[in-house]
Amino acid sequence: MPRWLPLLLIATASLGCSHRVEVVMQPMPAVSLDVSRVAVVSGTRACRDIADALVTALNDTPGVTVDPRAEVQLEVIECEHPLMPVQVDVELGNGNDQRRMSVEGSAHALLVVRRDGRAEAHLIGATRRHARGAWGDHDALALSRAVEHDLASGVAADLAEQLRPVPKLVERRVYGNPVPGTAQETFNLAVLAEAHGDLHEARRLASASYDAHPTARTEAYVAQLDAMIARTSTE
Repeated sequence: MPRWLPLLLIATASLGCSHRVEVVMQPMPAVSLDVSRVAVVSGTRACRDIADALVTALNDTPGVTVDPRAEVQLEVIECEHPLMPVQVDVELGNGNDQRRMSVEGSAHALLVVRRDGRAEAHLIGATRRHARGAWGDHDALALSRAVEHDLASGVAADLAEQLRPVPKLVERRVYGNPVPGTAQETFNLAVLAEAHGDLHEARRLASASYDAHPTARTEAYVAQLDAMIARTSTE
């Protein structure tokens, strides 16, 4: 899964006695290598569909070019996409039975990121899919194939997101017009520090706010900051 680093505080919206603050979370890729130009290979025949789907997903990702001659190579191995047996549901109504088929499955794959032939990172992509159709509209084989295709695309999308995640917005609640020097003002300053990318200062301020006025909300925020700091320290 991708990791996020706060970048910029961009908006506030009034909500009673509190405000909602939108923070742009700058993504942190799961690998530190430059993946702007990559080659994708299938390590086994069973991984060919996921490798093909990964090529498609990366071609649709801004800033990424798939090139068979690239120095960074993405090898897709250990692919599994089991399907549950086709299930037939019978719904009785007005003397008529209506039958519907359903298929579900899960899939995962291991991606080995190599540079100059040396493994630099390992990523796991995974997904689950479910499809349902009226009896007679689809046969079981076609429904299963549709789910298998969706599984390959889902795993590929998960891997592409880990390699080249996109920014997203996260809402933080802050206090509206807090009294200067109070725990509420300190909490707001912590969110502001987080929004500007200073996680350690945000953690210090959030902890001070909790010490002055312990709340479950502030305790949870401190825990979130601790988790983000721990992740960034491993980069």
